Amino acid sequence: MRATGTFTLRIQRNEDHEPTRVAVTIVGAMEVDGTLVVTPDCMTLDDVESCINKLQDELDLLRVEARRAFDQLAGHA
Repeated sequence: MRATGTFTLRIQRNEDHEPTRVAVTIVGAMEVDGTLVVTPDCMTLDDVESCINKLQDELDLLRVEARRAFDQLAGHA
């Protein structure tokens, strides 16, 4: 598992003819009233947009890493 911030990518390499599996997990999220909170409270629209952009950046990095994991499986690395 590799942490980037809020999200991690869990990669389970194929073993015994099982397919490689990749999952995006949430780390460090606080639970408030049964809801997972992945950003701090935002007081302005700019704050909200900044938080969303950071989350998107993290997800983009995970997409690249997941692509690498599947490419290695297919022998394209």
